[in-house]
This record gives sequence, C-alpha cells and structure tokens, in this order.
Amino acid sequence: VAPHTDPTTLQLSAEVAVGDFLFIISTDRGGTFRLSAATKAGVELSSASAHPFELSEFRERAALEDYLVALIGETVPERHPSTRGRGGVATEPAAIARGAHDALLFQDVVSAFGVKAAVPTRSQVEVLLEIKVGDDRYRFAAARVSGKTFRGLIAGSAGKVWADRFEIDDFPGIKPLLATVIGVPLDQIEVLG
Repeated sequence: VAPHTDPTTLQLSAEVAVGDFLFIISTDRGGTFRLSAATKAGVELSSASAHPFELSEFRERAALEDYLVALIGETVPERHPSTRGRGGVATEPAAIARGAHDALLFQDVVSAFGVKAAVPTRSQVEVLLEIKVGDDRYRFAAARVSGKTFRGLIAGSAGKVWADRFEIDDFPGIKPLLATVIGVPLDQIEVLG
C-alpha cells in the first residue's frame, strides 16, 4: 500500500484498489486507520466508517482487501494470479483465489490432517461465511491478528452491523453473535457457508 501524506495536515492516507473497487483509508489524530471513502466502477459508495483498524494487523494485502470489501457489505471479487514477475515467478499466488471451486473448507483440513493439527502462531488465517436471516444475507469475515486473536466483521446489504477484535476462546459462535447483534432468535439464522 503506497502512502500519501497531506503536507498541510500531515494526515496519512492510502488508496487500495480491489477489482472495480477503490478504497481510501486514512489515519485519525490517534494514528489508527479508518475507511474514509470507497467507489465501485467510479460510483461513490456510502462507505465512511467510524470503525478504526490497525493496518499492521493485516499481514497480507489480500486480508486487508477482503476486510475493506466486507466492510461495505459487498462480495469479495474473485482473484486470479497476476502477471508474472521477474524470473517467471507469479507475483500473487494462485492460492489466494476466492472462487467457490478453490475454497478450502476447514472440514477438508481436519479430514486430511486430523483435529490435533496446529496452525503456527504467526500464520495467516482468514474465515469467510455467508449467513441468511429470512430474506436478508450477511457476510462474516475474520482475519487472524496473531495467536488466538482475530479481527471480525459482520456486514449486510445496509453495511457493517458489527466489527471488533476477539479471542477465539471467548467467541460465542457465528449464530449466537449475529442473534445478539441484530436481535433475532437463533432458529431464524442459517449459516450457508
């Protein structure tokens, strides 16, 4: 992410392009980032967010991109490997692709490696789920900060409904969290995957 500094205010900002989306993130007086503007195919979206985030929490650019897209309640565009860099090596791994046929389910990992397999402390982990409540759809996104600490987000068609940091040991589960946040009974919530 290439930073820009306003010479008058010394405010730090950056542009993040994701497919047809262009996000402007900028710092507040405390130095934390917020989404200050977003466009899709040149059309401005109502996107300013009061929710701060630490840029350093996103170890990979793809995690930041997914978070910003989910923050405005959109679906993450499918990624394809970019053009090849020096030496013919792809500059973005194909494993980043988010198409349905490329998704790796946790049940597949458990089937292959067993329930006692561990993810190293500093490895990136991202979780994406689609949730349905009546005719409304929500998207849950969580990115591992480190250890058992995650930054999570739930967004619907009207935008973000919840965002916070959490420890996985204290996390109540997707359905109980959404039931509390939007005030509906658990039996009305369906996790689509």
